[in-house]
Parts: sequence; C-alpha cells; structure tokens
Amino acid sequence: ASLTGQVREQGILTSLFPGLIQESHGEIDVNLRMNGTWEEPLGEGTLKLAKAGAYLPTAGIDVKEVQLAIHLEKDLLRIDSFRALSGPGHVEGTARIRLKGWKVAGYQGSVTGERFRSVYLPELQILASPNLTFEGTPDKLSIRGEVRLPELIIVSQPARATVLPSRDVILEGAP
Repeated sequence: ASLTGQVREQGILTSLFPGLIQESHGEIDVNLRMNGTWEEPLGEGTLKLAKAGAYLPTAGIDVKEVQLAIHLEKDLLRIDSFRALSGPGHVEGTARIRLKGWKVAGYQGSVTGERFRSVYLPELQILASPNLTFEGTPDKLSIRGEVRLPELIIVSQPARATVLPSRDVILEGAP
C-alpha cells in the first residue's frame, strides 16, 4: 500500500482531543509505502508537518510554527527534527523509535529549548529551558538532563486581612 498527498489540517486534532487541544491547524505532506505481512509490516517514507499550531487550554499556551519531519524505514521511525514556538522561546528535538510489528519496542531522543512558555495561567506562568535526553521501552523510561526555569511567576489571591480596620479610623491623605 502507498499513501501520497498534502493535507491542510483545520481542527481535526481538536475533534480527536476535545478539551486538550483547541484551534489546531497545519499543513501535512505525506509519502508512505507499506509492504510485508500484517504481523510484520515494513514501512518506508516521509511525513512532514509545517505551519502548524494549536491552543492548549489546560496549560493556557499557544504553540505556533510547529515543524516536524519524520522518516520511516523498515522498523525504525526517525523524528529528524521537531521545533515549536511558544511565548518568547522555542523547543526542539529529535528521536528514534524502534518498532516491532505495530507496537513501539524502544525509543531514544533529545529535547532542548530556550524560554519556551510551558504554562500561562492567571495563577501560574512558567518559561522553561529544557536540555534533556531520554530513552526507554513501553515499560521503562529514563530521562537525563536539566530543565531550567528562567521565569516562574506564582500569583495567589490576596489574603483577607486578619484584622479589619475600624469604621471610625480615618487615614490622613487616603481617599
């Protein structure tokens, strides 16, 4: 089997993941070929995502200019590049995913970034600069590296005064 084409996505991800993703969009260019047996499929080809973005309401962030390049060869899926912008920063990475049949057998990769807006809620705002490597299997995940938080803002509701001012107190110069 083979699949070749270009698709402009305008909300499909919103339909698939309601509440998690809103206002999704992007351009997908796909060129895939599959052969072998159902038990042991062999695939090859490429998939590219460009000009993509979405709003993630649980984190309160807009992810923009998402780019992704995937290359499939036999039982290996390579994410040659991934990049996304949010707020004043970006995040990017690569990965290699080993497949066995239709399942993931193992993976490894890296994620780096600078001042990527990870959370933007009224009570919490976070910019993150990750520098991580990861590897694992479906049963085990190992992550190494660091995530710096160049900006972390926590806003709490003002606490009610424990002692309320008396009505007969007059503050000089106060309106």
